[in-house]
Amino acid sequence: MPGSDFDFEFRWVPNTYQARIQRAAVLYPLMGMARTAGEISVKARSLVRVWRARAAVLADAGWLPRADRRGLVYARNCTPAFVYAVPKSRPCNSRTICPFCYARWVREIWMKIDGVFPYGRQVTGSEEYHTLRHAMLGRDVQNDLPAVHLPDVTDFYMDGRPLRSIVLDEDDVQEVRFPYHLVEIFRRELAPFEREDLSSSELCRSLLEEIVEHRSRRMRYIHALGSFVLTTVVPSPRGWKIRQRELHQVDPGYVIKKPEHGRLFRHERPTRRIVFHAVAHVCRYPKELLYGDRDWVALFLACHRGRRDPDPAVAIPTIRLSATYGTFRSRR
Repeated sequence: MPGSDFDFEFRWVPNTYQARIQRAAVLYPLMGMARTAGEISVKARSLVRVWRARAAVLADAGWLPRADRRGLVYARNCTPAFVYAVPKSRPCNSRTICPFCYARWVREIWMKIDGVFPYGRQVTGSEEYHTLRHAMLGRDVQNDLPAVHLPDVTDFYMDGRPLRSIVLDEDDVQEVRFPYHLVEIFRRELAPFEREDLSSSELCRSLLEEIVEHRSRRMRYIHALGSFVLTTVVPSPRGWKIRQRELHQVDPGYVIKKPEHGRLFRHERPTRRIVFHAVAHVCRYPKELLYGDRDWVALFLACHRGRRDPDPAVAIPTIRLSATYGTFRSRR
């Protein structure tokens, strides 16, 4: 099998928002922080080695059918994220476990959420730029800057980069308001089990189905403009640890209660930087999938994936561990 592995050459490291969100949600939590392009390349290459070893171990544990050698080759040679690599390969599309496919999925989620915050008309000129820059940073406008009349708008662009805000002003910039708030919710639950339950595919499948049903009921009672929910399930000595992480776009006056077992963060000024870090935090790759017990991870992946079969009576649908609602469903 190692003889079929591609010898990737990393040409360069992109530094766009789309590339940075992938590194913040996956590469840094798994391999540690990297500051320079050289450090990013080194950690990305280390992750390629870790993933190839993990894919082989999981395949032996039953993640892939033993006859599916092609699937394992695709997984080991999945296109690396975080860097521009040659030769080109195809993604393995194992988003739940492959860190590179997971990173590309996080990029798509961020692009959807980033796109729903209002943009507006263009503002040009150095005077307007400096005036708005001081207003966004919460500083007093310098006395040597002339007053600028800015009508009510939903957003401004500065050098092609958006400032998510509404600026209300008559002769000078006095106040910056945001039309929507961003709410992060982290919920934790514990489902006790007996030790032998770790090998029960029926129990694992039923637990995942129950989690999805509970998620659907909860979302019906949250009247957010847009929502994103991601659920992870990992074993612990005391039981199944269920983590549900949520992002909601809400009106300023809408109140969401803090969960009994969890945390809630409300961002009343959701700048692009705040939205970026919120998505990276909520979509962080679960380490247990890459470093946890191989038998449990293989069982979890099998229960999550279900079974494809032409006969509907035999086929088992895939369980979706994430969902988007409202304005977060499609990218503008």
